[in-house]
Amino acid sequence: MMKKYMGYLPIGLLCLIVLFSQLIYTRRNDFHVALSTIAQEGERIGDPEAIRDFAYSFYIADTNFSSSSTMSQNAWRVDAVGDQFKLRFDPEGYKNGPYRGNETSDSYLSVEAVMPYNEKTMTMDDAHGNCDSYDQTGDFGCTYETSLERLSYDVTIQRQRIEGNKLRAVGKKFTKHYIVKSKDGKPSIPVSYHAEEINGEQRFFVNTGFSMGNADDRYGDLKEYSAESAPIVNIEQTSFTAIGALQFQVNFDQVEFEKDPTGIYRVDPYGTITRIVTTDVKKETIIRMKAFKGKLVTIVEKGGKLYVRVYSTQGKQLDEFQLPKELTQTSRIMLQTEGNHILIVQEPIYDSNRREVLIYGLNKERIALIDHLVLLSPFLGDIESEYPDSLIHYEEKTGVLYTLVQDNFELYVTAQKKDKALYSSTVLGDYMDDSRLDLPDTTPLSGNSAYENIVGFLLNTQKRTLQNLSIVQDGAS
Repeated sequence: MMKKYMGYLPIGLLCLIVLFSQLIYTRRNDFHVALSTIAQEGERIGDPEAIRDFAYSFYIADTNFSSSSTMSQNAWRVDAVGDQFKLRFDPEGYKNGPYRGNETSDSYLSVEAVMPYNEKTMTMDDAHGNCDSYDQTGDFGCTYETSLERLSYDVTIQRQRIEGNKLRAVGKKFTKHYIVKSKDGKPSIPVSYHAEEINGEQRFFVNTGFSMGNADDRYGDLKEYSAESAPIVNIEQTSFTAIGALQFQVNFDQVEFEKDPTGIYRVDPYGTITRIVTTDVKKETIIRMKAFKGKLVTIVEKGGKLYVRVYSTQGKQLDEFQLPKELTQTSRIMLQTEGNHILIVQEPIYDSNRREVLIYGLNKERIALIDHLVLLSPFLGDIESEYPDSLIHYEEKTGVLYTLVQDNFELYVTAQKKDKALYSSTVLGDYMDDSRLDLPDTTPLSGNSAYENIVGFLLNTQKRTLQNLSIVQDGAS
């Protein structure tokens, strides 16, 4: 008799789960955000007047936001001035934002520097193989290793336009083949490679074995274990990119180019690509680049020293000055431009909590130092990428530096002067569980994992994420 009713047990459990979810649903909070007024242990809130005029915005969206789902399409734009918040349900604005980012049109630039697989020099035989490894998909596979005298790189620059959900190339694709060779003339470039099948197509992934860190590579700490993406900036309808040593996963103390591709490239709205600045990677390299008042601001390493160099959009050098810390003293350097200011953050190698912020502005068309302070906020992520998780803003009239940091589903707001913390708080709110948050229609409700899917949704407390941070200046959004 017991066995007869055991078959109803899964259905009964499912009914209980649905009933439980409905009880939770009826007790959901209204969507709400605010700054915390309770200080964490060992910390202080400070005076909210310190951020009274600080304007910023961000989005709160479903973690599984999907344009193809009818339920997972919830997104709110949050506009804040000081500790006052205005919320607007705006899924369309959120949906368009990540695609357009900081672009001025519906087109964007794609820049790649990749090492192609060479079947002649990268042999996949037992002598070179290590089959006790896993590939990028987590599948068991073989990794092969060898040492080369010459290694090829394909550098590709391409303007693309967004048309619906597809990308269309604009103008001719710039693709050139470059060779790096060992300085000692011996096969001393360590390379590892393996093949993976992706969507029915075999693809090869190649990496060099150079160890990171300044002890072996002068740019090692800046690369953070991999080559960096090339910086891309837009001035009106024209795009610019800088190719430098950080875009290549090699140690330039041990290798050199046969023909050097490094420098600044301009890409016009029609996709025409012109190299406007030529650099010699043996002597100097561009590390960072941003747009500032219609000009290009770069951070350049030359002879172990770091410089700020300003170029016109035609490639003419307009200004240059040296930064206080040298490359060997720096583990991370970030560049942000806003309004009338250039903000540079230098993080020393041996004291990551003592990040120095240098604020520059224009004085009679020359770049001049305005302020120099140590960042008091314990958190600071990436301020440079297209979708940064941190932003800083300097108010010259008051000498106040504001910091906006997203970390682990929380948003921190701080204000400080040169050596004094003025305010620090966290954005809190009832935005993880509300009447709009339904079980996603993309969640499978049948099959072996149906119960796990439903229970996982009910127990998951991170159903919403904070994204798309921006600081509002001069009344603009």
